[in-house]
Amino acid sequence: MTVRHTTRRDIDHRDTSTPTHAALRARQRRWPARTEPIIYDQTEQRARRRNRLPVALDGRFDLAVEVAAILGPVAEVVAAEPSPGTYLAPADEVIDATFAAVSTLADLLADRGARGQLDAVRPDDRGRARRALRALAPRPNRPTLTRDDLAGGSWAATLADMARPFAEPLADYLGRVVSPDGEPSAVSDTVVEALRGIDRAALSLTRRAERAAFYRRECATSTPRSEADQHRETLRELGIEVER
Repeated sequence: MTVRHTTRRDIDHRDTSTPTHAALRARQRRWPARTEPIIYDQTEQRARRRNRLPVALDGRFDLAVEVAAILGPVAEVVAAEPSPGTYLAPADEVIDATFAAVSTLADLLADRGARGQLDAVRPDDRGRARRALRALAPRPNRPTLTRDDLAGGSWAATLADMARPFAEPLADYLGRVVSPDGEPSAVSDTVVEALRGIDRAALSLTRRAERAAFYRRECATSTPRSEADQHRETLRELGIEVER
């Protein structure tokens, strides 16, 4: 006996007068629609990442460009401050976060390159072998920040340069594990989580500078009260009116 499976075309052309038509249409609605994944550029991916939306990075992603895009606006805000050097400590926290993120991705690339070598090592020894291979793989060099760097705004470009040696191999890795249905790969998730560490540190520094600018504006527009006016205000609060 030949069994013929119902197809979407069968359902679309079914006689609507039959009693089974409603059930077949309901079955059709349960079938997932075939849609092409939406392609986002790097700027759109950054916005999605910051809004905690799914991000699927692929071979077009450039790590150095991303670091510059995150930190460039922060460096401009700090450089515009009256005393940029006072932000040395929080800016160092941004450098720490960026260095940690790039180091994580350097480890990711080192593990990729060492995969074949680790297969030849006993399972009990693979942890030691992995650590040794990571130590010998290319590593980022943490830059030292100065007050002049803050005043000139050059430190964002310096951190982008720190990330640049890893940009091309990371893009190659992302391109090879990209999912055809647009779902984020495990490699993409690792990169996104590392970048969120930079996002948080950059946002913290930006908000600190913005608060300082807000307080300066408030102080500039408020009318200072004399000492006598302050005493009169105190007496009014106590129910005593004093003539000027």
